[in-house]
Amino acid sequence: MTGGAIGLFIGGSARRMQGFPKGFLKGRHGHSIVEHHWHMGMELGWEVVLVGRHPAYEAFAKERRMACLEDTPPGIGPLGGLLALLRYAEPRLCIALACDMPHVAFEDLKALALSPSQAAALVPRRSYWEPLFGRYAPSLARAELEAFIEAGGRSFQHFLEKLGPERFLPKVAESLEDWDCFEDVKLAEEGP
Repeated sequence: MTGGAIGLFIGGSARRMQGFPKGFLKGRHGHSIVEHHWHMGMELGWEVVLVGRHPAYEAFAKERRMACLEDTPPGIGPLGGLLALLRYAEPRLCIALACDMPHVAFEDLKALALSPSQAAALVPRRSYWEPLFGRYAPSLARAELEAFIEAGGRSFQHFLEKLGPERFLPKVAESLEDWDCFEDVKLAEEGP
């Protein structure tokens, strides 16, 4: 692979989805979310890996010969996944991408991947940072994240405030939509 690495974050127990793995929900593109993200990563020429462990994704990863990264350290939430991704990807750039974002537009993923930004992190911001649709430079962010975790930090928002990311502006507003519960899926199917 000539590009960077895209980490599909599959962690979490999906309590609000009664344990159903959100990455296997189907978007309007006709594929599951993880399949859609995998295809976009392949089109970009970036390696796509799974971040986190969930038995439901094992066959998906095996069929595509995808690496599966364990959170480092485990049990601290998505920051453990980001650290695993940073260590795996270095010296390449990496993108953290949530498995519950069904409408990520290829043009936005491509713009994020190919941005000339030299920032440690390039992340969208609404009323809060969207860290799981962000690009990270491991050579600039890894040591900061290791120190943050070592000091007991667990908040992605606090970590990003400390890191000082550059703001990324997606062109397609729906790229940042996420499905946290079945009601979100139902509303999306019903439309406006």
